[in-house]
Amino acid sequence: MKNIEKLLEEKKKRIDSLSAPPELEERLRTALFRKKNNNRSFVIRAGAIAIILILSFATYHYNALAYYGKKLFGFDDVIGDTLQVLNEQGMGQVIDQSVQLADGSLLTISGIMADSNRTILYYKLTNPDGLPSDPFTYFNPSKITGFLTNANKEGSQGSYNEDRTQLVMVADFEPVSPFSKRLTLHYSTTGQEERTLSFSYNPNKAMGKEVKLKIDKTIDIDKGMLTFSSLKATPTMTVVTGTVNMQLDDLNQVHIPFDGIELMVNGEPIEKLGSSSHSSRTGTEFSLRFDALPDSIQTLELDVERFIGYQSVGETIPIHSEEHVFRIGETDVQIVDISVISDRVMVSIQTEKSIILDGVAIVVDGRKIPVENIRQEENLKDGTLMCNQTMIFDSTNLPESLYVDGIYYKKNYHQRIEIPVK
Repeated sequence: MKNIEKLLEEKKKRIDSLSAPPELEERLRTALFRKKNNNRSFVIRAGAIAIILILSFATYHYNALAYYGKKLFGFDDVIGDTLQVLNEQGMGQVIDQSVQLADGSLLTISGIMADSNRTILYYKLTNPDGLPSDPFTYFNPSKITGFLTNANKEGSQGSYNEDRTQLVMVADFEPVSPFSKRLTLHYSTTGQEERTLSFSYNPNKAMGKEVKLKIDKTIDIDKGMLTFSSLKATPTMTVVTGTVNMQLDDLNQVHIPFDGIELMVNGEPIEKLGSSSHSSRTGTEFSLRFDALPDSIQTLELDVERFIGYQSVGETIPIHSEEHVFRIGETDVQIVDISVISDRVMVSIQTEKSIILDGVAIVVDGRKIPVENIRQEENLKDGTLMCNQTMIFDSTNLPESLYVDGIYYKKNYHQRIEIPVK
């Protein structure tokens, strides 16, 4: 093991000592910041299915974009503009390795594309007798492993052919190590234990380029501060990382808390690909994923349009009055139903989406009984997305009133952070 560590250290020193001639640097920069048609949208034809699952983010130091000079065929309908361009340029390794699944379907790993932000796996499922309607439970790739590699899946999307005998898929994973020469895909199928499929991998046939920019800017938010640390741009994706010194429980109160943050280039938003967060000793770390940057950049900004807000209210609402809609702070709350079921009081309310009541209790005989559990579901009302919440309390007596300590909601912050690009 010491020999391996010594070899890795020596290889790292050799890589760090390499320098590219000026003309190569310019070509690499042009390849990274290529022109992107912002008006073209990604549309999957009828019968297509897509899902984005945001799990977690891990960082690896990785200088190379795998380059093999061969195009992966048959995936044009399931990849966006950025991956289309890279595929046309041959920026992917052809694998073309197959294995038969338990039900007779054929799994084919067509190819892989990787840089220091992500790993993209291209694969197909075929069965002349037809494929299941829900491939995400039927076939589930979970991770890719290898030397110094344990890359979890972060999302996938795909498309059936007309007779549902073939499914073409693209799955996103965390970055793999540049020292891995062989990778293993871990997957499971319905009713079967985990299986694996290994294939050769060679990421260093050509040097790619990544650009790292320091941000180090903080804005004040309700219940804490939001800090943007850095931006890393690669040919496949742009990732902004940072921390928020807010408890993860507070952060998760609002659905998709980071969806109100945009990356702006020359005044136009870059397509958003997803976000993730996890607890750490310094607070809650997050990563925001955006499409690759275009060729020409005059201005680069982060637009914090909306983020989690919190309003203290400390209000008691009588619930035996004739009124069924109450104003709590700046929010309308409609009490839909109050009942006693299985020795528990159930209070059902309706609010606008992304409104969560905090510190809720019912008042029975002058005594506050805190909420035990809250169930939520969304529905449309007059074209507006609403949130139905059923709150459960440990009581067999109907309450006199409802107490609310505060409200979580999507607050407008309207703040922009300039990222220096020179």
